[in-house]
Order: sequence, then structure tokens, then C-alpha cells
Amino acid sequence: MNNNDIKKQAQAFKRAQGAILTLFAFTVVNILAFAFEMNFSFLFSATIPELLGVFIAPVWGLLAALVYLGLWFWTKKWSGAVMITLIIFSIDALILLGASLLLGLFGELVFNIVFAVLILHSLITGTIAWSKLSNVDASEILAVQAEIARDLDAEVNETLDSFQTVSELDVTEFNFEAENVNATKDE
Repeated sequence: MNNNDIKKQAQAFKRAQGAILTLFAFTVVNILAFAFEMNFSFLFSATIPELLGVFIAPVWGLLAALVYLGLWFWTKKWSGAVMITLIIFSIDALILLGASLLLGLFGELVFNIVFAVLILHSLITGTIAWSKLSNVDASEILAVQAEIARDLDAEVNETLDSFQTVSELDVTEFNFEAENVNATKDE
């Protein structure tokens, strides 16, 4: 496996980790929004913790959501935790699909199902990446991870530079407009 392949697999694994953390965060927000009667919810969330939060007690939903946070932390030490998350979330997605079909709410929950499929895709590609990376020497992976970090730093710096350039343009443009307004007032 060459460096580009390792980089591609490492990025797929990182995306899966990000999906797990995002899934946890939006699930917690949805449970809290229900508990405080805020009348909104995010699509990128887990069904089982939300059902526990709605039908039993918000505390039980939050405890169930903590499983995803624990799995996210676990992926930092053991990459196979992504596969465990895939299995748990697959069950969650099947419950969502089954409930939507049984209750006749498929039309109302279609976007939830689409987002569940997107999460599953991320977890599947992350699991495949973990499988492929398990055959690569650790020193090669560390070298590629350092390269990814450098690339990310360069992208962030480039983005910040472009924001600074835009803000300088805005200030210059504002000063020009202010001078024109003052010149118009003097006439």
C-alpha cells in the first residue's frame, strides 16, 4: 500500500470518527430539546437514545447516547471500535426503518432515514479503512498522519489568510465609501 492509499484510508477512518462524535452530539441536543420542549430536532442522530429519552426519561436517553461518546473515545485506542459502532448503529437504523414503516411515518421520516444511510456509509468506509490499515506498518501510518496534519494546517492557514484578505478589502472599501459620503456632504 503506497502513501496515497494509506492517506485515503486514514481520512476515511477519521471521517468515521467524526461521524460518531457528531452522531453523539446531535442525539444529545435532540434529547435535551425534547426535554425542554424546544420543538426542533436534528436529523443526524441516533433513534434508540431518542426513543428512550422520549418514552422513558431523558436521563435514560442521555445514558444511551453516552455509548456513542464512549465508542468515539475508544476509537482513539482501538480502531475496531468503529466496527462496533457500525453494528450498534445498524440496529438503530433498522429500528428507525421498521418503526417508520409500521407506524406509517415513512414519508415524514424519510430524511432521517437518508441521514442514517449516510452515517452507515461513513461507518462502513471507516471499518473497511481500519481493515486495510491493520496490514500496514505503524511507522508508515504515523508518517502519513503527520503529512495529513501538515496539509490540514496549510489549508487552515490558507483559509485564514483569505479571510484576512477579504476583511482588508472590506475595510478599504468601507473607507472609500466613507470618504465619498463625506465628499458628497461637503458639496
